[in-house]
Amino acid sequence: MGNLLQNTIFGQNKYKPNTFIGGVGNTLNTSALIASKLGISVNRIKSFSVVGNDIQFNVTGGNYVLAGSAFYGNTDITYFNDTLGLITDCPFGNAFYLASNLNWVRLPGMIKLGYRSFCECVNLETIYFNSLLEVSSESFTNCRKLINLNNSFKTVTTLGNMCFQNCTLITDLHFPNVSLCNLNASTTMFSGMSSLVTFNAPNLTLIANGSNGHNMFFNCINLENINLTALNFIPQNFVLNCVKLKTLNLPNAVIGNLLTSFSNTPLLETLNTPNLETLITNSYRAFYQCGVKNIDFSKITNLSILSNDIFENTTGLQTIDIRSCTTSIGSSASVNNNVFRLMKTGVIITANVIQQTINSGVPEPDLAYAISNRSATVNYIE
Repeated sequence: MGNLLQNTIFGQNKYKPNTFIGGVGNTLNTSALIASKLGISVNRIKSFSVVGNDIQFNVTGGNYVLAGSAFYGNTDITYFNDTLGLITDCPFGNAFYLASNLNWVRLPGMIKLGYRSFCECVNLETIYFNSLLEVSSESFTNCRKLINLNNSFKTVTTLGNMCFQNCTLITDLHFPNVSLCNLNASTTMFSGMSSLVTFNAPNLTLIANGSNGHNMFFNCINLENINLTALNFIPQNFVLNCVKLKTLNLPNAVIGNLLTSFSNTPLLETLNTPNLETLITNSYRAFYQCGVKNIDFSKITNLSILSNDIFENTTGLQTIDIRSCTTSIGSSASVNNNVFRLMKTGVIITANVIQQTINSGVPEPDLAYAISNRSATVNYIE
C-alpha cells in the first residue's frame, strides 16, 4: 500500500497527460524531440509516452508560447489537443503551415494566431478555440475542408490579410466582436469562400486608403446575407461576383474605392449608402452588371472622379442622383466617357444645373448620351 501511494503521489502517475498529438509517434518519439518542437525546456515534459502512432505527455510549468514553424511542413501530424489551454500564442508564425494531414486542433487558451498558422492545412476540418483575439494574416488560407468552427471566433477582435481565403466549405462566419481589419492591408480576407452564405461582423471597420480591403468578398458566389453596419470604407472589388447577394446595408460607409466594387452582382437590387461622401482613386465599372435599382451619390463631393463605364449594364437601374457633381462627369467635360453605356433605358438622373451648359453651353456629353441613347430623363437642379 505504501509503495502504491508513493508511486501515485511522487512518481509519474501524478502527471496525467494534458497534451495529445496524433500521427507523430514514429518521428517525435522522445521528450527532447517534442520539447524542441514546442519551444520549451525538456524538463517541462513529464509522463511522455507513444500510443500507437500518437504521443501524449504532461506539460508542467503553466502557459507557454508555441515556437515559430513548430510543425511547418509536418505531413505526419493528424491532430493537436492542448486540453488545458496552456498554449496562449504563436507569434512567430507558420505553426502548422503546410501540415497537410492535420485534421483537427483544440487550443482553448490560444489568444493570437500568428502568420500562416494553419495556411495550406488542406485536410483541416475541425477547430476549437475559446480565447482568440487575433487571427493574423493567412491563418486559414486554403483550408478547403474546414467546416466545423465550434463558435471559435466569438472573442476575435482583429482579422488579417487573406485570413480565410479559399475556405470553400464554410457556410457561415460570425465575428460579433471584430472591430478592425487593417493587417497588411487586409486584402482578399474572405475571397473564394464559395460556400459562404451568411457573414456577420456588425462592428468591423477598415482603415480607409486606396489599397485596403481589396477583394474582401471576391468570388463568394453563394453569399446572400451580409451584416456590416459599422463598415466605414467600401474597398475595391468589395462584392465582385457575389451573384446571389440581394441587399447590402452600409449606413456608416463614408468613403469608398469603388473600382469594380459591385460588379457582377445581378441580384443586388438594394444598396444603402446614405452617408457616402468621398470616392478615392477611380470607380471604373463600379456597378457593371449590377442589379441595383437606385444609386444616391448626392452627398459625394468629388464626383469628377467617376470613371468610364461606372454604370455599364446596370439593367435594373431606375434612379441616379449625382447632383453634387459640379465638374465633368468622368474624366472630360467635352467627350462621352461611357459613364452610362448600356445602362437601362428610362433611368431618371438628378444632376447639377451646371452640367446643363458645362460643354460650351450644351449639356455634359455623358448626360447627352444618356438622353439620346438610353432614353434617360435628366432633372437639373441648383
